[in-house]
Amino acid sequence: YYTEQKFNVYYAILVFLIVEGLLYLTFRTIIKHLKDQVTRQTAKLTEQKKHLQEDKIKYQNLAESINQGYFLYTYDIDETFTYVSPSVTEILGYTEDEFLTNKYSYLAKKADILAVNKKTKRALKGEKLESYEIEIFNKEGRLRYLLLTETPIFNDREQVVKVEGIAQDITQLRQDRLLLKLRGQIFEMLYKACSVTEILETLVLSLEEIIEDMRCSILLLDHKTGRLHLGAAPNLPYFYSEAIDGLKIGPDVGSCGAAAYTAKRMIVEDVYTHPNWQDFLELVQQASFRACWSEPIISSEAKVLGTLAMYYDEAIQPDDFDLHLISSVADMVAIIIETTHSAAVIKETEMHMEQVLHRCHDGVFGLDLQGNTTFINPAAAKKLGYSADELEHQKNHYLLHHSRADGSKIDFKDCNMNAAYIQDEDIYIKDEVLWRKDGSSFPVEYWSTPIRKNGETIGAVVIFHDLSE
Repeated sequence: YYTEQKFNVYYAILVFLIVEGLLYLTFRTIIKHLKDQVTRQTAKLTEQKKHLQEDKIKYQNLAESINQGYFLYTYDIDETFTYVSPSVTEILGYTEDEFLTNKYSYLAKKADILAVNKKTKRALKGEKLESYEIEIFNKEGRLRYLLLTETPIFNDREQVVKVEGIAQDITQLRQDRLLLKLRGQIFEMLYKACSVTEILETLVLSLEEIIEDMRCSILLLDHKTGRLHLGAAPNLPYFYSEAIDGLKIGPDVGSCGAAAYTAKRMIVEDVYTHPNWQDFLELVQQASFRACWSEPIISSEAKVLGTLAMYYDEAIQPDDFDLHLISSVADMVAIIIETTHSAAVIKETEMHMEQVLHRCHDGVFGLDLQGNTTFINPAAAKKLGYSADELEHQKNHYLLHHSRADGSKIDFKDCNMNAAYIQDEDIYIKDEVLWRKDGSSFPVEYWSTPIRKNGETIGAVVIFHDLSE
């Protein structure tokens, strides 16, 4: 019995040792497997971290290299800006820190603040929004226009962690678009033989819409007396308009008197301190004007016809946008004055309309109710590679506007240029192409405006701008 018991004990010990050994080996295998797995996972995470860091550096380098009208930004789920690219300073004048700490204070309108708030919340819910425009003040207090495109960024649990955006400065694009529309209005008024006063007033009101914080005047020069007389100033105070009507020109006479006398642009940032304005201080203080920029209106024969002036309530210098605008509009005023002055009835005198068309740098052509080209200016013919004779009296659509950029056809009945006289309304298009004689195309934006005679629509005038230039 004793021997049997002893055997059982030895047997139990042996079994225990075998089980322990197996458990040890199993545990060691599991530990080794886990260790290998952790090593691989760590290496993978390290590699991912390296790639993320490289991507971050690439993104920052890309963002910091962007300075041609764009800046990048990021905000988190608390709607707080966390990043903005350095190019914000080039576009708006603010440093990165200034922009990051003031999210809504730069927006120009309360409606913009509400709209941006709504779009921000939608983006943070994961919605992919259409690009949208906002008005914003730059550091100098001037209005600028931005096109925002925002993309929500998700983590691996499909939760939004931030929103990345790109802002494009479209101030110049907006300005050119509105100028293009204005040219269309002016050409229609010239064709209808509207009075010069009516045309100039329309131009001034349109210019004040383009630059919302400015008031404008056009003065016409009487060369016999050397005095400036009111052409159009619908939003200047009556007492001010009355005071400057008949102003004698001279090198030290305000902004307009000096501009007309020297035939050179006269920029006065602060009328309170400029010597040219000392005799008019009481007048400008009463009118609450602080800055006045004046551009001489020069004829095709280099003769001063008058002045175009912009008034501001604060001391301010023009930027490149302002100088481009004031120069473009002054040239337009010269066309109006020369054309209306040299013809008693513009509709009956083709020569003067040709002068207008020759001076316009954008492409201009007319259409009748069948879509035939009735006239075309040299700039348009040159851009399209045709002579005027090749296009006049031809179906415009089948030569210039038959296809989209991708080559897909546009039916005559779907042509937006023809829609102006069919629907009897202004048509603005910014994303189509025109086709040259050699078969190549170029991107354009254009206005197609109905032409009316005796109350009836008789065709359309199309003004296009080559976006590739």
